[in-house]
Amino acid sequence: MIRFCTICLLCAAVHAGGPDWSLNLDSFASYEREPQAGLGEAAFLGRLRLNMNGELGAGWSWEGAYELDGFYNENIGRVPTSLIDRGVFPRKDDLKRVIHRGNDALGIQNLDRLSVRWERGRGTLTLGRQAVGHGNGRFFTPSDMFAPLSGTTLNAQYKSGIDGVRYGQGFGDDGEWALMAFFPEEGKALVLAQIAGVIRQVDLSFLVGDSYGEPTLAWDIAGTWQGAALYSEGIWRKGDNRDDPLRAMLGYNRRFGTKWDVTVEVRLSNIETDSPFQLQLLPEVRRGEMVWLSQNHIGASLDVELTALMRFNAAVLWESDNESAWYQAGLFWDATERATFSCGLRTTSGGPLTEFGIYGDTAFAEYRLTLP
Repeated sequence: MIRFCTICLLCAAVHAGGPDWSLNLDSFASYEREPQAGLGEAAFLGRLRLNMNGELGAGWSWEGAYELDGFYNENIGRVPTSLIDRGVFPRKDDLKRVIHRGNDALGIQNLDRLSVRWERGRGTLTLGRQAVGHGNGRFFTPSDMFAPLSGTTLNAQYKSGIDGVRYGQGFGDDGEWALMAFFPEEGKALVLAQIAGVIRQVDLSFLVGDSYGEPTLAWDIAGTWQGAALYSEGIWRKGDNRDDPLRAMLGYNRRFGTKWDVTVEVRLSNIETDSPFQLQLLPEVRRGEMVWLSQNHIGASLDVELTALMRFNAAVLWESDNESAWYQAGLFWDATERATFSCGLRTTSGGPLTEFGIYGDTAFAEYRLTLP
């Protein structure tokens, strides 16, 4: 079905005058000492992403994105095919993920976007594979049920698309209500209503409905106080976890002077497991949500503007249950409007079965070029 829809959409786009496109070339390399899964000490990743969009007429437009990822590692053959082929996030229908597999090389494809969009007045209807999110946390996004990114992800330029339909209608100066239904996997669905707006300079967004067969409420609230940004988000899902189905986050961000930016976030949850292996068995994790091993976390980030085009970032994540931590420092340089470069180091502390002790020490570098 996904192949048929792709062909039909491309034919319609060509008939309407051809697509606008951009090519994103991501070159990413990392060296990891004593990593998990016994994959050896070095792993390299290259990504080629093709972004396309175009007009179809009468208020309709379309968007597509296709990725090719290449991995090299002398021990990549040890990774079970079933672990790789299941994809990053569960989708109802998808292309075969692994297109090449050898003892030391791996090729992966991903049809990440394929949607049509209709706009009329302040109303917008989007059908197909699209990127959807909720919440604005730097490290923790408990209210995001739509394929969220982890706060420890090194290469996280794009949020994964999921299949579904969303209609949004604007009202007032800054308000919007929306109805949406997404189908991440067979027999499962998220059917939600959203209302968002600004009241007394406080941004509010609420989701209510049914997710995976359970009543669900999610919120995202953000405002300012004495020059600082304060924000909170969370999710309550009946039956989500055995005792108390609440996950929440509180955040603080403030800019000091013109060059220093500080962020602190505290995460609270009643979901708890004994090891990273048990964590993978939780239903929330299997359906792509970001659930952590421990109950309580603190995240902190410092951004320093070195020049108009270069900044330094240092970040730390700490969990109190087993006292493990994750540290990262890096440089980020916007070389031109179409090219960016970053590099950095990551190290962790804690035992092998703790939240962050499963990671090895890592050095990474990334170069991203967008054409045309």
